[in-house]
Amino acid sequence: MSRRWSKLLVAVLGGMLLLVPAREAGSTASAGEGAGGRPAAGVVTYPAGTHTGLVRVDRVLDAFDSGRGVRLADLTRYITVRCTTKPGNPLDIQRPKCRRGEPNATPVEVFLASGCGGFYIRRGAAPGAFRKIFAGRALYAAFRIRDDVEHDAFAPRGGFGIVYGGTSDGYDFASTLVLNGAGKITALKYGCSETPAGAVDALAGELLLAPKAQP
Repeated sequence: MSRRWSKLLVAVLGGMLLLVPAREAGSTASAGEGAGGRPAAGVVTYPAGTHTGLVRVDRVLDAFDSGRGVRLADLTRYITVRCTTKPGNPLDIQRPKCRRGEPNATPVEVFLASGCGGFYIRRGAAPGAFRKIFAGRALYAAFRIRDDVEHDAFAPRGGFGIVYGGTSDGYDFASTLVLNGAGKITALKYGCSETPAGAVDALAGELLLAPKAQP
C-alpha cells in the first residue's frame, strides 16, 4: 500500500473520515459525498472562457466550458487493467469488477478517480462521470503541481491541477482535474469534505490562475 493510501487508512481508523470502498467504473457518488466540511463561505470563481495561456491546459478548460463530458473524456489518458470477478481489499484501489459476459482478467480501459476512496472509471462511463461529478462547479484555480508531493496518477510529476468549486448542501466543495505534463487528464478528485482552497493547498506550486479573494 502506498504512503498516500496508508495515510488515508490512518485517517479512517482515527474516525476522521469515512472510506468509501473502491467502485466499478461509472458508479459515482454525488459531488457532496463525505459532507461534514466547512459551512459554505461562497466560492469565488472565474467566468467561462478564462484561459491560462498554456495551450495544453486551456484545451481542457475549453472542454469543460463546452458542457460536453465527451470532450473531457477525449482528453483523458486511460490505462489498461484486468477486471476481476473476485472481491478485493476495500482499503485498496480495487481492480474493476468484470461485467456480464467478461471473463475474469479481461483487459479494460480505465482511469483513476478519488472521492473518499479510490476507484476506476471505465472509458465508456467517462463522459457521464465528468458531467455528474462537475455539475454545478465553476473554475476556481489552475496550477502546476509542485515537486515536493508524492507523485502518482493523482499528482503526476510536471503535471497540472484545475480546481472547480461550488456549494452543495450548504458546504463548499472542490472537484479537481489532474493533468500530466502533456495536458492529458490522469485522474479526478472530488468530495470527502475537500474545499476548493484545500484542494489548491494540497498540490499547488506555481499558480496559473490564482484563487480569487472574497469580495
